[in-house]
Amino acid sequence: MQAMMEQIALTESEAEQIRTQAAAEAKELIAKAKAQAEKAVAEADEREREKTKAAKQQAEIDGAALCDALLSDAKVRIVTDRAEAEKNIPSAVKYLIERVETLA
Repeated sequence: MQAMMEQIALTESEAEQIRTQAAAEAKELIAKAKAQAEKAVAEADEREREKTKAAKQQAEIDGAALCDALLSDAKVRIVTDRAEAEKNIPSAVKYLIERVETLA
């Protein structure tokens, strides 16, 4: 009976060691998993930052190109409108002189 009690005590002691070791291994695995997850999040964050930076740079390039195109179109319209206005100056002056002479 004494031998059986010693065997039970020894088995309980071994079981406690196994539980302790399993708990330590579980903590270690959790710590590794957490570190891997944090690294993955940091890497994903950096990738998205780079994508955002590239998109912003492309948007600035596209915006500058659009601005240049709009300014170019505006300059063409200004030149065209000015030429049309200058073409009408003689008839406008003639009309004004006639009106002044009529009123005078």
